[in-house]
Amino acid sequence: MTNSKEDPAIPKNIEAEQVVLGSAILEPEKMVPVLLSKLKPEDFYRRPHRVIFRAIRDLFDNGKPSDVVSLANMIEEQGNMQKIGGRLYLNELMDRVTTTASMDHYVDIIRKKATKRALIEAGSRITEAGKNAGQTPEEAIKNAQRLISEIALSDDKLAPIVESIEGAVTIEWLDQQIKAEAVGLKEQRGGEIGGHLTITTTMPGVPSRLRSASFNFCALRTREQWAKSLNERMPYPDWPGLLEDMCTIVVDRVRAGDPVQIFSPADDVPPPEYAIEPLLLKGEPTILFGKPSSTKSYTALLFCYLAALGQDFDPFLWFAVHDDLGVPLYLDWEAKVNTLAWRAKLLTRGMGWPDRELAYRRCKHSLADDIDQIRLEVLKRGTKLVVIDSLGLAAGDRDLNASDAATRFYGALRTLDVTSLIIAHTAKHSLGRGSVFGSTFFEAGARSIWQVVSDSDEGAFTVSAGIQHRKINDAPLSRPFGLRWEFKPDMVTVEREDLRKIPSMSEHRATTDRIVELLLSEGILSPTSIAKKLNLPESTVRPTLTNLTNQHRVTRVQRGQYAAAVNDRDKC
Repeated sequence: MTNSKEDPAIPKNIEAEQVVLGSAILEPEKMVPVLLSKLKPEDFYRRPHRVIFRAIRDLFDNGKPSDVVSLANMIEEQGNMQKIGGRLYLNELMDRVTTTASMDHYVDIIRKKATKRALIEAGSRITEAGKNAGQTPEEAIKNAQRLISEIALSDDKLAPIVESIEGAVTIEWLDQQIKAEAVGLKEQRGGEIGGHLTITTTMPGVPSRLRSASFNFCALRTREQWAKSLNERMPYPDWPGLLEDMCTIVVDRVRAGDPVQIFSPADDVPPPEYAIEPLLLKGEPTILFGKPSSTKSYTALLFCYLAALGQDFDPFLWFAVHDDLGVPLYLDWEAKVNTLAWRAKLLTRGMGWPDRELAYRRCKHSLADDIDQIRLEVLKRGTKLVVIDSLGLAAGDRDLNASDAATRFYGALRTLDVTSLIIAHTAKHSLGRGSVFGSTFFEAGARSIWQVVSDSDEGAFTVSAGIQHRKINDAPLSRPFGLRWEFKPDMVTVEREDLRKIPSMSEHRATTDRIVELLLSEGILSPTSIAKKLNLPESTVRPTLTNLTNQHRVTRVQRGQYAAAVNDRDKC
């Protein structure tokens, strides 16, 4: 049964209405008590469906089942059979049902559509009131509030939208135009849960922020005091009931913790994924470290902006964005917003990139001490990439060589559940390849670590930086790459650099790469010649050549002589 006169713009879901009514006819004893507790006839958009649901309710009130025969007789007795389209339509409703297992889903759809229709009707009445010259603005606002509150206080309340990350919960009642933001949530030793609660509204004629203060989510007295205070400012919602529901949600979320997950080697599990290949692992912390003025911050800004450009932008050089990272959040303990904004302006101007928004927050406290507010920002913006500049200051005033500085830092960072790029400094007394300043637990906590080594031409405003992969979990190390930065007064450009043109990279390069590069540039050489030219022990060169031969990167052309098998200059 269809109706060609139905307005497609009006919120409705005819199929959901048909499935719900069909389930009440097929399984009356099981479904009717549940449906009557959640729906009323007016919730159905189509008038025939309202007639059928009223008949089902009347049968239930009289202790009779709503099977197809009983229901048809009831509708016939009420003189409404033609209004519903005849007995065949009842059979059609039953045919719509494939299972009653998802009935809550269909009921929720019907309720939400009904609320939206009620809001449209209320909006029309509010518009008419606004045009009424005989009504004062104050009276019009009061009537508007009454109309909306009638919807909010009806039996047809929408389930709130709940979003949470560790330590923060946001609950929004769309039908009541109320939002609760709970941050800094912690369970005390006595079991009580405390935090900071902010209640806001979008109701017209009412201050948007209703109350904001510390809150004990387990104390009845606290709820009663807040309900009284909120009722004085906005008397329409059922504040005691709303606050009780909110406290139940918050307490359940805080105490639930992460569930135990069961897995098996037979499961179809994907390998680790990149957010931006090859630098950032998706959902994991990555450290980028180096000496001062080695372009660490500019490199972090580069990847931050690539994330903002997104997957639809053509890959820059060979970097590929594999995930929608939203608006990246730059957490800065060292500079100010104007510094980063100026750098972004110069970089986009030099590269000819379109404008994109970046979120910035200047931080004064340690990451662990400030994590509640940072978590709230992440939750509000849907941020999936956070840059931390820099590790030492973000760890706070603790001894960075002590293990608790690292465990506290990563304990806070994990609660954000995002991809993170952490800028760090090189340990002062580290030898050879270098290490991250501070406790070894800082390196242990990162899933991937890259080192920046740079050379600059004095007075030429050009910096060549080599970026070497030092650590990764559960995947091979990526090949090193070079970036050439050119700084001009009105722009900054970056392009790929040949690592062989960066002298400082020689001691950081893998022996295999150095040998291949030498053979590419000088042709056929013996192990002795290679050892002398690269200042390496011959006892290291010979087994390395054997490994390279097995990898088909080097060919043994004659006894004691080797040449590069594949010209991979572009990979160097």
